[in-house]
Amino acid sequence: MDDRYFDTIDLCSRCSEQTPEYNGFVHKRSHLVIKTCRRIHDGDMAWIVPRARVVATRVKEAFKEPHSLRAAPMPSGQQICCSCGKSVSPPCWVCIDMACDMNTYFCTDCDARRTTTLLKMASPKHKLAHPLVQIFDSELISLPVMTDVSIGTLDTKITDLRKKLDDLEEKLETKIVSLQEIFERRFASLEAILTSAATVHI
Repeated sequence: MDDRYFDTIDLCSRCSEQTPEYNGFVHKRSHLVIKTCRRIHDGDMAWIVPRARVVATRVKEAFKEPHSLRAAPMPSGQQICCSCGKSVSPPCWVCIDMACDMNTYFCTDCDARRTTTLLKMASPKHKLAHPLVQIFDSELISLPVMTDVSIGTLDTKITDLRKKLDDLEEKLETKIVSLQEIFERRFASLEAILTSAATVHI
């Protein structure tokens, strides 16, 4: 996703180092990359994107600080891989699942081998299914800037969303009318049967 967290692109593991272009959006290696082994639904984006930004900002700030002044997530006072125990530096991966703290680092080698946390001081709740965010460099994330282009793109997406809602509303109205007609026909048939039965009884 881009720095505005607005445009996104999907990449498979084999193409994770590529910089493709899609619908005018050019992916850069410095963009945040969220990796997961399961499908990310729209509802998940509501917490995954903000969490990824918070974790990435904190980790980048830690890498920017002098080594002796970094926050000490591990007893050694270093950012270390939760699997092999080696010191990590960008590029690396960090777990963003709410069950883990923000110090669940993985070096690129351990991530490629899909190893889990092995160190005793690592987060015991981490699982391979948890989403990870890639920290490609230590450059701090700039605040989103809304340009005319992004506003225009947003307007287009809002228009498309409204059209989809209008189409859905039209389909619902058609369905309701259809159900109403079916109900009226069946009610009329039932009324005719009851009238016929009453006539025969008399």
